[in-house]
Amino acid sequence: MAAPLREYFLDVVASDVFAYGSEHQDDAIDFLGAISAPAGRRRPDWIITNPPFKVAEAFALNALTIATEGVALLVRTSWLEGAGRYERLFAHHRPAMVAQFVERLPMHRGRWEPNGSTATSYLWVVWLTSDEIDGSATTEFVHIPPGRRKALTRPDDVPRFGAAPADAPLLMAGE
Repeated sequence: MAAPLREYFLDVVASDVFAYGSEHQDDAIDFLGAISAPAGRRRPDWIITNPPFKVAEAFALNALTIATEGVALLVRTSWLEGAGRYERLFAHHRPAMVAQFVERLPMHRGRWEPNGSTATSYLWVVWLTSDEIDGSATTEFVHIPPGRRKALTRPDDVPRFGAAPADAPLLMAGE
């Protein structure tokens, strides 16, 4: 995710809880242990991530205290469900936008497989921190139309992102 963002934004810092050794990663940071910007850095304008499903709520809550402009999470559609998550997150932090992918996105740990298949649906949940401050958030729901992924895929994307990092750690269920 960081490499394409770097093509459009001046300053992108990529981090993960593990040091994968990827050319696209800058830091190994325990985001859930971070209560502010990493040492020596200013607070980020945006936090854009696809967090692990089990801790995505904690990621959202933490990111909303750190980012100065907004937070965007790529999550499973089912993440919007649940009374507990509503009470802890959505009742107090209303997203500015929910953008549902019409097509399924093949997501594979540590690599991109453009021809992969999946039964899982994904969406973006976006908060603007200015809405957090003044309480003005209203949620816009949009569909990301079919064909957008293919239209935005470039010929060099497969060699750039298609290989799995050799040292990517395997996680046990529940981690």
